[in-house]
Amino acid sequence: MIVHDVPLLVETGAQDRYQLVVIIEASMENRLQRLEKRGLSPELAKIRMQNQASDEERRKVADIVLNNDGPDSAIASIATELMEHRFLPFAAHIAGGIAARPGHHCPNELPEEAAFERVLERVNAISPAKHIAENVIEINNEDDAFLKMGFVHSLGGYTSCDPGRVVRLRTLQ
Repeated sequence: MIVHDVPLLVETGAQDRYQLVVIIEASMENRLQRLEKRGLSPELAKIRMQNQASDEERRKVADIVLNNDGPDSAIASIATELMEHRFLPFAAHIAGGIAARPGHHCPNELPEEAAFERVLERVNAISPAKHIAENVIEINNEDDAFLKMGFVHSLGGYTSCDPGRVVRLRTLQ
């Protein structure tokens, strides 16, 4: 498993290069205070933030959204839970070529429709795709890029290894 801290992920359009995108957000007030503690003037901090993606734009590309307005211990606890219940099982499934199964609870899950849209967007970056049934996406052709995205071969296409988002890709034939 590799974790990349990408400050301008949305602005660079790099979100589809990753199997999971975690966005950590905080209130505008907290962000300004943190930037000021790093020596940035309030004016420059506001200008910097105005030139970045909005919270809404960031949430749109996220698989997981964490709030960092609380104490450090709160975000650390959530990160540990995500590691144990989503990231490590996902990595183990990929390494073992094992498809995820429905029913696994993962913390900080997005609403199902939003999570599915996120997968559909990533899949469309590789092959034309459309939503055809619950948790099923139809793709035009097979592509090894789906394996890199965290899918494994299954009958008629691929199945996600992500325990937080079980999705099947069915190949058109």
